[in-house]
Amino acid sequence: MPSFRNVYELPARLKLIRTLANWENLNKIPLDQRTWDGFTYKSPGAYADSNIIFLKQPRRNKIFVVFMNENSRLDLDKEIRIEEIYSTDSLFRETVPAAHKLDIQKNKITPGDTSSLNRGYIIHFR
Repeated sequence: MPSFRNVYELPARLKLIRTLANWENLNKIPLDQRTWDGFTYKSPGAYADSNIIFLKQPRRNKIFVVFMNENSRLDLDKEIRIEEIYSTDSLFRETVPAAHKLDIQKNKITPGDTSSLNRGYIIHFR
């Protein structure tokens, strides 16, 4: 286990997965709508496996996501309309617009190239 000395050193995936249970509770996702099979976590508000982690932020129209490999794919609900995508800093705060770093086709988002991997993104939607 790496010995991280401060939060800035933590990879984006660890920062995001740490918030999963709390945000699911704040989003009022019932336990019977949350599944975990040892490899994949799924619910109406979150998804996590070895390829991708994404969570809907409570009370905001934002999705936080980390694409971990080139097989990553974020499938959004049909009614979601993307407004903007930002990359994040070492504290998972929005920094600069980053839609150009990802491949967006209708409601499917994939990493644009390997520089898009293991980085945090925040997707604003309506």
